[in-house]
Amino acid sequence: MLEDFGRKKHNYLYFILLGIFVLTVFLIQTSVAFLPKIFGILPLPLLPAVICIGFFNSENIGFTAGLFSGILMDLISDKFQGFNTIVFLLIGLSASLLCEYLINRRFFPCMLTATALCFLYYLLYWAFFEANQGIYYLIRVCALQSLYTCLFTIPFYFIFKSLSKKLIK
Repeated sequence: MLEDFGRKKHNYLYFILLGIFVLTVFLIQTSVAFLPKIFGILPLPLLPAVICIGFFNSENIGFTAGLFSGILMDLISDKFQGFNTIVFLLIGLSASLLCEYLINRRFFPCMLTATALCFLYYLLYWAFFEANQGIYYLIRVCALQSLYTCLFTIPFYFIFKSLSKKLIK
């Protein structure tokens, strides 16, 4: 059953490690002690994790990682329940489809794609929840938070690239 889940034929250990990685990143993200605030802004490292999982896997796995991560984010969210699930799901699926059909899996194109998807997430967040605070909030908080979040793409890219290569059957 899991052999047909991804095109690359990863083994069970790969999927277990993906789940553990997502849970670990989520726990680090929700713990205030681990991530430093920059100008009072905290990142969402789970977002680049979903994007990087999508880069190196099929659309089924990108969809599933986005769904699982979005549900975790909605569990702790005080905003509309379901926003993170829908947006993370679409971002994981988009990253998979973009790398499958449009761009290659090299670092620079993936970094540009991840930056665009992070900005898209924060733009949607602003449009749905913070638009009443004006454009200043978009530039001051969302843009900086997006750039801070994108920094996590760099280590996650190399982690998932090596993990994806090593655990193929």
